[in-house]
Amino acid sequence: DTIRAIEGEMYSCFSPEELATLDCRKGEYTDALEKLEVSLGLNAGHSRALNLKTAILRRLGRDEEAKNLAAASVSADLLDLLARVELNHYEDNSNAIREMFGQKPENYLDVVCDYLEAGLTEDALYVIELSGSHYPLLHYYRGYCRHLLGQDGSEELAFAASLDTGLCFPARLEDIAVLKYAIANNPADANACYYLGDLYYDRFRYDDAVELWEQCISRDSTHAKALRNLALAYFDKRGDAASARVCMERALEYRKDPRLLFEYQQLLKNTNVSVAERLEVYGRYPELLAQRDDCYLDRIVLLCQQGRYVEAIHAAKIKRFHIYEGGEGNLTKQHAWMHVLYANELAAAGKAAEQGGIPGSERDIPVDITKMFVFHNMDDLFRLTHILTPFYHGKNYLYKNPKTGEYYLVVSKSQHTPEEFNKVCNILTEYGSQDHFSVGSQAYFEEHYQLLIPENALEVLSKV
Repeated sequence: DTIRAIEGEMYSCFSPEELATLDCRKGEYTDALEKLEVSLGLNAGHSRALNLKTAILRRLGRDEEAKNLAAASVSADLLDLLARVELNHYEDNSNAIREMFGQKPENYLDVVCDYLEAGLTEDALYVIELSGSHYPLLHYYRGYCRHLLGQDGSEELAFAASLDTGLCFPARLEDIAVLKYAIANNPADANACYYLGDLYYDRFRYDDAVELWEQCISRDSTHAKALRNLALAYFDKRGDAASARVCMERALEYRKDPRLLFEYQQLLKNTNVSVAERLEVYGRYPELLAQRDDCYLDRIVLLCQQGRYVEAIHAAKIKRFHIYEGGEGNLTKQHAWMHVLYANELAAAGKAAEQGGIPGSERDIPVDITKMFVFHNMDDLFRLTHILTPFYHGKNYLYKNPKTGEYYLVVSKSQHTPEEFNKVCNILTEYGSQDHFSVGSQAYFEEHYQLLIPENALEVLSKV
């Protein structure tokens, strides 16, 4: 009973704060302040109530009170973005805000939605301008806010539609209203349909999602991401394999993405497409095949299914695989089985003497293990090079994070034995700290970090 009483008192502050928000939407600021005092009386640290009170005081022209309350809120919570925004009306800390939150546009959207909920549309626009971000949703919200203020938001909607969709993931209920507005007011915008379809699919509204993705394709027939999503929805939710295949083929036509090749092959496999046809698909996209170890291994399996063991064994021999999550045992099993099957074929044909000369039958499986180590300064790296370079000759790359100043050394086993590479890694851990490395890590580094020395970083540093 005591715990229930404490919890009841703890959460009772939210009701008057929500009522105050409704008063604020109607412009009844005095009534809103009274309810906020009740809320803060129940919980003096209720940040939403404090920030709404600050905004209302500012609106009422009680600037000294608003400034002091905002400053107190920022001191209490340095990550309270709304409080920082309120304080920015009196003290310019916009650079500090962008430095702290500039790479996280969703944080700005949280504040924008808080202001919109309270009917403070001008303040929501102020936050969007303050962000300086070109995140698509922020520009959609800018156009929507101008619409709420009776202004023309068409320019903002057009700009939002032109932005890259790569890292935009709508997730809020508020996003639905904003994207619906964009869809209705910009007939040329395919991306808004794509975004809202993603949101609906995530909320299990599959039919609505499919309808929006189809609308996206009607606006832009080359929208590869929407085509890919339609393929998955058609197959997984409607059992329409034919339509799924058409959409996936078109997606791959317009966007040469290795992941699409993998998903296309999964679709073909699940629809019992012949081995010959699946191999023909791999043959059309050699560049994409080379970028996916799982696809490459799948092709080897298909070659074996056709009895083309020599080709399969040769393909495995010339490829340097990387260990990837979920596929650690697949390569070793296939490597063993294709040699066994080929040996059986030779024995059945009376060619047992040739078994010892099977190409690629060496004991070592061509797997390249890659590890990554982080260093906070170059001094540790210089000391390390003189220890490792006499016996380590594998590929290694040095990157620098321009934001943190940290150095990332990526080392590969290459031609070394597992025992030798393990010794190298043990030495590296004495000077740096090991970090997670996956198949996509190096591609991310090449895009976002500075490549200081390629392939032979330790050797180059040892000569400095």
